Amino acid sequence: MNRTSKNKVSVHLPGTIIADLAWAADQLSVPFDDMMKIKGRERVQREGRGFLEGEMLDSGIVEKFGTGQLRFWHLNFQEHYAAEALIDRSDDDWWQIIEPKLCESQWAEVIDHLAGCLAWTGQYRLNLLVEKVLNTGKQNDLPSIARSVGVLGRILKILKVYDYEPPERLGWQEARDRVMDIFKLQGAARVPVEQRIKAAEALGQAGDPRIKPLDPEMLPIPGMSDLFLGKYPVTVGEYMRFVENNGYENREYWKEGMVEKEKNNWTEPEGWDEQSEHLNRPVTGVSWYEATAFCNWLSDQTGRSYGLPESEVWFKAADNSDGDYPWGKDEPGPELLNNGRNVGKPTPVGIYPAGEAPGGQLDMAGNVWEWNQDLYEKEGVGRVLRGGSWDDFAGDCRSAFRNYFRPNVRFSVVGFRLSRSVSLGA
Repeated sequence: MNRTSKNKVSVHLPGTIIADLAWAADQLSVPFDDMMKIKGRERVQREGRGFLEGEMLDSGIVEKFGTGQLRFWHLNFQEHYAAEALIDRSDDDWWQIIEPKLCESQWAEVIDHLAGCLAWTGQYRLNLLVEKVLNTGKQNDLPSIARSVGVLGRILKILKVYDYEPPERLGWQEARDRVMDIFKLQGAARVPVEQRIKAAEALGQAGDPRIKPLDPEMLPIPGMSDLFLGKYPVTVGEYMRFVENNGYENREYWKEGMVEKEKNNWTEPEGWDEQSEHLNRPVTGVSWYEATAFCNWLSDQTGRSYGLPESEVWFKAADNSDGDYPWGKDEPGPELLNNGRNVGKPTPVGIYPAGEAPGGQLDMAGNVWEWNQDLYEKEGVGRVLRGGSWDDFAGDCRSAFRNYFRPNVRFSVVGFRLSRSVSLGA
């Protein structure tokens, strides 16, 4: 580790830099003065800390690291220089280079930087980029439209700093609404489940706007005012942030399971290479210990109180007085859940809105078993799982059904969902 002479910044290889939050806020004095006329060290510190803390939640470019520190993930500026090289080419040239790379993860940074560089050249070229990306979506081909929406959604999030909004004539909002409707009850009813799966998979590869790693969507549990449950199981994209943030190396998050982690040399979930290609599927191949460590990490990153749900709390969210399943009494079928190998693998979260639980949570039946906090038996070692999976019979997907595994097992049918207490944290 190398430090500056003032010990304000430390470089950790590979590719990260850690800085004191106060020092980082001071560095914003020039852009704050130039762009927002914010002057004075006290005000810069106050506004700078607020800005950086917001970025820790939203952007992923900076993240909380311990007390009073943050971590920059983008020490390597090769992507920016590649984008600058592209910007000097003609519009036809740079588009021919990036079009086949739009959905390749290793090109995402270059394309994002390219959008920022285009913004400096004027709105005409930004409009051209939007138009070209949208045109990669073929008429009446929902998966290709989903890919274009995913790519463009990621780019436009970056361009918010420039107050850029695509002109209505380009059809951005229309394309976005069309794709996101597959996650709503009325929209899903118009699109066969096979096509919804393909569209959601494409969206996951390009950038699913529902997936917010440091701000997962949490919904209230009916009849409980102080507990919330995740709308979806934790996704690969969310868990990836934990992996990349050295979650497996930081002993603070492993209050339980450190012995198992070190004995088994866990550094990522089982089957991680394949999972990493499907960011909006539920993460699988994680033990109860790994799920708990993720909750500890997320609580530390956000200042909120996350954990695994107690079994009775999970049941309270899934229980429907009209029947055995989260949606009620209708017999399970392919429009309601992913089970019994009707798909044969996990599906992107949220594509079965007809199977919604009373509180709005999705995928409470099928897709993946979900770790709960509790022991299955008071004197035992097994931890409760609920919800059934893509590989299980309908009876196992009933809201009242409990299963259990030892906390160190890692299976492709097991994931987890977050609980959040508002009495202990915001």
